[in-house]
Amino acid sequence: MCGQSAELEVRDTGLVEPVRALFPDYESEADTAAGPVRLVVDVAEDGYAVVDAHGVRSHAATLTQLLATCEFALAQVFLSGCREHAQLHASGAVVEGSAVLALGRAGAGKSSLAVSWHRMGYAALGDDVVFVDETGRAQPFKRLYKVDAATLAQLGVDPAETCLWEPGSDEAWYDPRDGAGWGEPVPVALVAVVTYRPKAALSITPLSRAAALNALVHSQMAGTRDRRDRFEALAHVAEHAEALKVTFGSAAEAAAGLAARAP
Repeated sequence: MCGQSAELEVRDTGLVEPVRALFPDYESEADTAAGPVRLVVDVAEDGYAVVDAHGVRSHAATLTQLLATCEFALAQVFLSGCREHAQLHASGAVVEGSAVLALGRAGAGKSSLAVSWHRMGYAALGDDVVFVDETGRAQPFKRLYKVDAATLAQLGVDPAETCLWEPGSDEAWYDPRDGAGWGEPVPVALVAVVTYRPKAALSITPLSRAAALNALVHSQMAGTRDRRDRFEALAHVAEHAEALKVTFGSAAEAAAGLAARAP
C-alpha cells in the first residue's frame, strides 16, 4: 500500500484466514518472506502471541484481541508509508458522487455513522481513517470496521452474522466489501464534527470555514509527518465543503440527516 509492505509470518494454519480478512484489499501472498518479518503470529499456551520486528512480544487472550493487535500493527505500517496523503481521524462515505466525512475523537460515533451510511447503500471510505489527497479528494483506507457489538445490534446488524465473530466479545468486525462496497476517490462535499451523546436529539448547526479548517488540521492522525505539506489540501476542503457541527443520539438518524445535506 502506497509502496509500503508489511510482512506477516502466521505460524498456525488455523489463524491464516482470520488474519487475512483484516486487510484483504492489500494482500499479496508469498511462500517465504521477501525481507525482514514485520509480524509473527502464533498460538501460545495462554492464548495467542504477536511478535513485532523489534522482538517485542504481545499477548492476546482471545481471537478478537489477537486480530485487534494485528490490525493496529499493520495499520501503523501502512499509514507510515502513505505520507503523500493527509490522514484524517474520520469516517466517511460516498453520497451522490461526493464524500461526506465525520470528524471526532474516539467514542464520538464515527464508526456507527460509517456502518449506518453503508447500510443505507452508500459506498464506504472508512470508519476511523480516511485519506485526503493533494487535490482535496477523499480516498478510502480499506480495512474491516471494528465496531462495538451492542452498537451494531442497535443498527440492525446481528454481531453473530458478521465476519470473525467471537461469541461473548464486546467488539465485532464489519466488512464494507459487502453491499455497497468501497468508494472511489471523490471530492469532499460535507465535513461534520460529530459528538455522540446517548438519547440526545439530533442537532446540526453550521461551522465557519475557519472552524472547519481548524477541525481538519487537528483531525490528522498523530503519527502524520510533514503536516504543513498537507495544509493546502485541507484548506481546499474547508473552502469548498459544507461544514457542520453535529450532536446525535441515534447514528441512523444522524447518518440520514447528513446524507440529505450532501449536494
